[in-house]
Amino acid sequence: MKTLSVLCSLIITWVCHSQPAGVATAPPSDAKLTQAVAGTWTRGPLSYTAAPLFSRTYSPDGSFTTSIGHSNALVTYQGTWLVKNQAIVMTVTNAQGTGNHAAGTPVGHVYRANILYLDEHQLIYETDGRTNTLTR
Repeated sequence: MKTLSVLCSLIITWVCHSQPAGVATAPPSDAKLTQAVAGTWTRGPLSYTAAPLFSRTYSPDGSFTTSIGHSNALVTYQGTWLVKNQAIVMTVTNAQGTGNHAAGTPVGHVYRANILYLDEHQLIYETDGRTNTLTR
């Protein structure tokens, strides 16, 4: 009985010390996130009757292009991007198209998207209290 008691104590001690409570793994570095974010991301249709276009390309050179549209309008935003403190920071340098881009994202606007989840197929981020999902 004493041997069983000692064995149980050793197992409990090993389990408790092998994964300290409250310790999380370190988040990926900004450099690793930058590599993982680069590429083209899209968002699915917002309704069943119209398939709006939403495409964002993060280029490895630090530039981005976003196209947003539907059957009546298309707006394209361009600018620069980087990952800083687990967030994508974009600065709009050009906005053009047939829609009202002045009300949406004006030139000079700095946009911060906190990365919540990222893998090779899905990017989930939060900005202005809203959670967004992009896929590729």
